Amino acid sequence: MRLARLEVRVDGRLARAWTLSGTLAERHVYISASWLRRGRHLVRWTVRDAAGNVRTSAFYLYVR
Repeated sequence: MRLARLEVRVDGRLARAWTLSGTLAERHVYISASWLRRGRHLVRWTVRDAAGNVRTSAFYLYVR
């Protein structure tokens, strides 16, 4: 299935979004240190395909 959109959110705040095409994508994102106070932060990657199917992957990032 052709990919349509990729979003990266940190603690619910949109860090970056891309419009995609094709069936494979690789992206990198840099998060400003001003977004990352001490403590736990939820980083969530969400990809949507052309049919509207959504897949999300998430992890916690801990800042000391």
